[in-house]
Amino acid sequence: MAAPLDHTDLALVEHLQADARLSIRALADQLGISRANAYLRFNRLVESGVIRGFTVDVDHAALGLQTSAYVEVSMEQNSWRSVREALSRVEAVKYVCLLGGAFDALVLVRTFDT
Repeated sequence: MAAPLDHTDLALVEHLQADARLSIRALADQLGISRANAYLRFNRLVESGVIRGFTVDVDHAALGLQTSAYVEVSMEQNSWRSVREALSRVEAVKYVCLLGGAFDALVLVRTFDT
């Protein structure tokens, strides 16, 4: 079992959520700890899976993707794997969420125009 997170670990994660490009030096300065301590904490959080990766927040309109739509999808029972595979080949499909209810999946589509 991983060691419990303390207030400094939580603050480190919070700072990275606000700006994932922060250097270890900047993190250490903002947290009031040494760079060595910041490196150790950062590496432990990555290795333990608390920090799973890094991402970029994109302005889709600035990329020219002016149109976004959520599409409700109904499918035959037990066909979600083939539907997921087919949707993964569609460039405009950005996210697929399987649901239970009136429809089976919700698909986020982003494109340049309608």
